Amino acid sequence: MSVQSELKAPILLLQSRHPDDIMLNHEIECIREHLGPGITLHPHNAINSPFAPNELSRFAGVVFGGSGDCSVIDPHNQPWVTPLLRVLERTLEENLPGFGLCFGHQLLGKALGASVATDPQRAESGTIEFNLTPAGRQDPLFKPLPSPFPAHTGHSDSVMDLPRGVTLLATSQQLTTQAFRVDGAPFFSTQFHPDLTGLQAQKRYLAYQEQLPRGNRKPNEDLFTPLADQATGILRRFGQWVVREQNHLSPSPPVA
Repeated sequence: MSVQSELKAPILLLQSRHPDDIMLNHEIECIREHLGPGITLHPHNAINSPFAPNELSRFAGVVFGGSGDCSVIDPHNQPWVTPLLRVLERTLEENLPGFGLCFGHQLLGKALGASVATDPQRAESGTIEFNLTPAGRQDPLFKPLPSPFPAHTGHSDSVMDLPRGVTLLATSQQLTTQAFRVDGAPFFSTQFHPDLTGLQAQKRYLAYQEQLPRGNRKPNEDLFTPLADQATGILRRFGQWVVREQNHLSPSPPVA
């Protein structure tokens, strides 16, 4: 039986991007690709309209996506960030498989009581090295990775401290709070982007640079490393796990 025929419900992608964000569809395409074949992805943009938490029962899992230029802590964003936090909290309450990507990682940190701040000293951009923690070396989604492993990232906001109720899975030289697993819940998050290859990350970075006034651009053709894409396996293993969980085939995320 194929994965597609086994899939009983789609995965919800909650985006936090302005309607005119030129990378809105690119994010959908990349997440769909790296979740793996046979998974139906249902996008919903939280900036356009709030998502009703009681609709979560229609989905097999939730991905909280990244954001082009939106911040979890910007007061102007709270009219849509606050309802999105309620959806994340309901996801945890219902033990629904979830994954937070970049902005979604910061949203999880905020929901669990951590400080999120714009800190230039912890900002990162490009392909950098990450280290697995002892727990990361044992985690089914992360342990197939070497340590250190390369991944692609770009953020100015950071989760400044380890939130309550999570297990730390990965760190970097500039930021220790790079990846979490929520204790007692099937929810993971990463500050970096397992939804992007190096080429996809470079495409997104350059697209945003083209939108800036010429004097503010910082073009860098070598910021992201092609083929340093092992971290995309994290998202694929998450997708495989969601499919298997729907069909009661596995009590925990798969190793390979």
